[in-house]
Amino acid sequence: GPRGGHWEIGFHYSSWGVNLAKGLFEDALLKSASKEIRKNVNAQLDGLAPGRLTASGDSHALVFDSEGTNYGAEVRYYPRGRRGSMSVGFSIEQTQVKLLMNGPVTQNYADGSSATVEGDAVVESNPLTTHLSFRWDFVPTSAVTPYFIFGLGLGPLNGDVRYSYSGTYSRAGQQLTVTGDWTKTFDQLREAEDISLDLVLMAHIALGLKAEVVRGVVLLAEAGFLDGLILRGGLAFRL
Repeated sequence: GPRGGHWEIGFHYSSWGVNLAKGLFEDALLKSASKEIRKNVNAQLDGLAPGRLTASGDSHALVFDSEGTNYGAEVRYYPRGRRGSMSVGFSIEQTQVKLLMNGPVTQNYADGSSATVEGDAVVESNPLTTHLSFRWDFVPTSAVTPYFIFGLGLGPLNGDVRYSYSGTYSRAGQQLTVTGDWTKTFDQLREAEDISLDLVLMAHIALGLKAEVVRGVVLLAEAGFLDGLILRGGLAFRL
């Protein structure tokens, strides 16, 4: 009957990525990674021959990729019980985000010499966020119904950027191996004013399908946006 069903406890897991939206930021990110790698190659070579090399031009063929996961637990309240379409959810979410850049980076010098390295940069963050969301079930009285969800989450922004390179410096037919690796934390990047944010705001907008497989046990599947594209599966218990 329509009575009860005001509360739901759920768990979910999602794959995460930003590759389909990378055109919005890809160029700036790759340019920044190339610059950081070249800066360190230049510093390494300058240590070997102080003041002799003058950078004259550069190029890169870095390629961008992303991967990640998200999982969480939530409590959801239906003000109108089983008849109600709208529900309010509170969840705690862990999102693991990786932005990967790799490929050749070249630095040319005024004396005709050059350094070409295979460069890698990985931005990694694992924000723990708390979310408030609103969900509307299209046909609340049916065992299977599509739904729309909108929510916002907030949490501290922490993580690091790991760089490495390996390649050769070539001058007048002679070659020298150059390698390096280093890490910058988000705190260090904030101190250097490379980034300013210390909180992450996560917007969640998705369409989904939920099915009550036996009374009180609900399976959910959704596709949408959570500061990136997500595909999510979930299990919930209606009380």
